[in-house]
Amino acid sequence: MNLWMMILLPSALVGVCCAFLFQKKWAIFLAGLIPWLGFLAVLLYSVYIQSYDAMDASMWPIAQFFGGNAAAFAGVMGFVATRWFRGVKNRDKPAE
Repeated sequence: MNLWMMILLPSALVGVCCAFLFQKKWAIFLAGLIPWLGFLAVLLYSVYIQSYDAMDASMWPIAQFFGGNAAAFAGVMGFVATRWFRGVKNRDKPAE
């Protein structure tokens, strides 16, 4: 359970930061992309840089599929929840 919290909480925090920092429509994609790429970077670092001598099957693509998608989902949900609580609908519309 603690491992999932180490993945999901920073990802949700990235989503919250994206909601505060970026006001465009594409910010929601950034809120999902940054945690996904961050999880990939940490995963590849742990597989290839901190590797040990035992020869075994590499399971990092499966870990990226499940953990990366969970991180991206948490980032997007953090973004959506922050926008909902702040009451921001769409800032791309021209002022009337």
